[in-house]
Amino acid sequence: MNYKDLGFSGLLQRLITPPPATYTTINSISDLGLMLNPATDIVFSSTDADTAAWATGNIYFSDGSISGQIAAGNTGTMTGVTFIYYDRNKPGALQHTSSHTNASGTTKFLVAIAEPGAAGKDCKIVPIIGAGLSVTGITTSQINFTPVESDEVIARINASAEGINIEADNIAISGSTTFSSGYNPTGYGKGFVSTLVWTATDYNTASWASGSILTTDGTTYSIAAGNTGNIGALTYVYLAPATSTTVLQTTTTAATAAGVGKTLIAVVQLGAAGSKCIIDVVGSIGTTIDGDRITTGKIESSDGKTYFDLDGDVIVISDASDPRIVIGEV
Repeated sequence: MNYKDLGFSGLLQRLITPPPATYTTINSISDLGLMLNPATDIVFSSTDADTAAWATGNIYFSDGSISGQIAAGNTGTMTGVTFIYYDRNKPGALQHTSSHTNASGTTKFLVAIAEPGAAGKDCKIVPIIGAGLSVTGITTSQINFTPVESDEVIARINASAEGINIEADNIAISGSTTFSSGYNPTGYGKGFVSTLVWTATDYNTASWASGSILTTDGTTYSIAAGNTGNIGALTYVYLAPATSTTVLQTTTTAATAAGVGKTLIAVVQLGAAGSKCIIDVVGSIGTTIDGDRITTGKIESSDGKTYFDLDGDVIVISDASDPRIVIGEV
């Protein structure tokens, strides 16, 4: 072997060639693990006090991709707060965990949060992008009032299929009532906050008052009051500035409410005949569970004369215009 065998020239010089560069090709934004403004037609329901379930469905992304059908499933017996999430690396099924850190990551996003309810009641479910919000079912078995005492009157409140009765010296008030969960899960990665206030007009119509939507890029949209009209199926209400910067759009197709430049604002379900529709709102207030009318912090009779102020801890029973019985300080 001589110097030429080692690659040297007659001047004892050798060309050193650097190793070839390597590159990582990103085929799509999804390769970065970014979940793009998803929407879903998966519906959640409460099986019992410690089990949350979901039906089959799909998850739609703004880049036009679809998760593929997600199988129906459930959490099994929960012992605490449970996070239900989608993992792009585990298609075909939703995952669940009791650790919030396990539900987050570049290939994951949160779909719902569930929590065991009291014995004999429904578990609590807060869907993030799906439908089927259940606080505690708001049924006769879910309403549990204890006697309310004051120096002037002792009242017992009983729930029945016909409504709520207040018993105190032969005073009884029956009829439909108004409830509020007092909880509004704003945010959850939706990228906006809103001042819109939602109301269930009847069993198949949801309406919203005028207000504003502020997105994370600093843009404020002034939204006109509106309603869904008479819906015949699960309806998605969304903001699409390319269509209108002042009017919310509605659709019964989950994929239509997802996409570049679209933001899901609420999901509306048909209510039972004679009651109200169910509104799951995102980033604003007015979620309707059931009953004639639901407002934040107040349980109110349909004629407005009798109400429970949950924030002020006051019960007021009125005649045509004047309060006759007031329990608590006003």
